[in-house]
Amino acid sequence: MSRKKKEAIKISEEQYLLQLPSRLADRHQAGDLYIQNLEYFGTRPFSQDWDLRYFYYYGLIPDGNGTDASVAGPAKRPEIAILHAVKALESAQTNFAGGQGYYNFLTFLAPYMEGMPYEDIKQMVQIFVYEVTQMMVARGGQLVSSSIQLFPGVPALWQEKPCVYKGKVWDGIYAPNRTYGEFEREVRLLFKAFMEVMLEGDYWGKPFNFIQPEISIDPEFMSRT
Repeated sequence: MSRKKKEAIKISEEQYLLQLPSRLADRHQAGDLYIQNLEYFGTRPFSQDWDLRYFYYYGLIPDGNGTDASVAGPAKRPEIAILHAVKALESAQTNFAGGQGYYNFLTFLAPYMEGMPYEDIKQMVQIFVYEVTQMMVARGGQLVSSSIQLFPGVPALWQEKPCVYKGKVWDGIYAPNRTYGEFEREVRLLFKAFMEVMLEGDYWGKPFNFIQPEISIDPEFMSRT
């Protein structure tokens, strides 16, 4: 973090504390409560967990309205689905004080990986991880503070739910009926790939600080073959 960035943070924090009721500011100063990212307290929401299905149905509008940024339709190919996921995180980071994340990441991504060999799936995961960890687009030239929720299989909640990808809801009405439960193989291989990529580290062997994997191992996955 640059010297000017640190100075700006200090000034912003002091000003927001002065604007708060003194009883709250005093409690923050005393450590009785903590205001996360105080320097953005009055200008930005803290963080956001996104749902990939939104982007895979509507496409990608990085600036929110298409006025300045180009608008992309829903991804049709796996590499585009990966890049849409990356760009959504990076674009949103300019408007949030905290981190960005994806809920149920592997399940919603899995239909794009249907039938792909493991080597290609791992390549897609590498693209995602390296893109997120090489874009210095957050405040002060920092990486996107990012996380993804990872399940080692399709959760029971989503087994019978229709897939959303390629701009369609695959519910038997607008597209042939397909459920997330059909992509158990792809979710398991994506999980394996993420674990390998994160453990291998980058080209120099350094660990990836982001994207942070939030791994959920539920009893339901332990009994599956």
